[in-house]
Amino acid sequence: METSKSSGKLKKPRRKRIYVHLINDNVNDVEYVVKCLMTVCGQNYYQAHQCALITHNTGNSIVDSGFHPEIIYVYLSLMKCGLKVDMSTNKKCKK
Repeated sequence: METSKSSGKLKKPRRKRIYVHLINDNVNDVEYVVKCLMTVCGQNYYQAHQCALITHNTGNSIVDSGFHPEIIYVYLSLMKCGLKVDMSTNKKCKK
């Protein structure tokens, strides 16, 4: 941990936000992807449908973001559903 020069207090390092990107795989249909996003990410039908359509049209989209312990569960659950996902600390996903 670092010590701040002005106050002399210890500063905690900032945690980085992790983004989960859904990648278009041309295998799963839209309704299956919507169902998975609703159950795993807690999105409503319209949010999940929009994420699925954006992924289909652009190749990927961010479906969830958060910090280490919670977001790992989302990532692994989406992988168990058979979806192609990626995790990164920046908003842009590598294809």
